[in-house]
Amino acid sequence: MFEDLHINLKEPHAMGWKTVWVTNNLEYNLNKDVNQQEDIQKIIEEKGYITEVTDNLENFLININ
Repeated sequence: MFEDLHINLKEPHAMGWKTVWVTNNLEYNLNKDVNQQEDIQKIIEEKGYITEVTDNLENFLININ
């Protein structure tokens, strides 16, 4: 599942889905705990429900195996 609000990935992950957090538009994001790029890595490490992260969905989809 692809989502720009990382909190929305919690339930799909609990159901066994792979999750991808799309972070390409931080200046318009609604993730209240993300203010800068460095926050992304911290959240990925803290949250267990983010399988992958990308800031470029098109490139991610092209390179997925």
